[in-house]
Amino acid sequence: MITSPLVFATMKFPARLSRPQRFAGLSENDPRNHTKKIPQTRSCDSVDREFIYSRTKRCQSLDMPTANAATCLFCKIAAGEVAARLVFEDATSIAFLDHRPVFPGHCLLIPKIHYETFTDLPAELIAPFFSSAQLLARAVESAMEAHGTFVAMNNRVSQSVPHTHVHIVPRRRKDGLKGFFWPRYPYQSDEAAEAVQLSIRRTVATLVQDS
Repeated sequence: MITSPLVFATMKFPARLSRPQRFAGLSENDPRNHTKKIPQTRSCDSVDREFIYSRTKRCQSLDMPTANAATCLFCKIAAGEVAARLVFEDATSIAFLDHRPVFPGHCLLIPKIHYETFTDLPAELIAPFFSSAQLLARAVESAMEAHGTFVAMNNRVSQSVPHTHVHIVPRRRKDGLKGFFWPRYPYQSDEAAEAVQLSIRRTVATLVQDS
């Protein structure tokens, strides 16, 4: 049975806990445990946070990894060489589900051509790229029956993949998230991810048809 993505709409989120409370009881190898020290190495295939906390709780930033179109994970997704759950595609951009979403429905929108940061994006692509981001924000909010969305991008600092990408995250009032250090978890099953993917794809198609 495919889990409905609209379960997200009825989720009850716990009150925001302090960092020690949130990670109490997690093993050192648990990917959700962000109180441990993380090796300061990154590859283009690493889709992870670029901000970490040391044991003294001082925020440390990592350099953005380097890549080119031949080694870039997102370029491989755009070329169809690496599988991803696509929710949108047009002539210049493509969008897919983040494999470790903040909430179900969290999508990444990327240009098909390799541009490392937002400042590298050519002027002629800015309008169509953000028009796609606007469409996707509407689709995610509608498909997930969310109260709104969080739309953001990182440039170098906290950018774990050196290929311009926009995060579109469904949000609900009192969902427990504050600041920029948000827990991220994989989908519980392929069926759950597929249900979310299909819901967003259908909503995108409807919005495009109605426009």
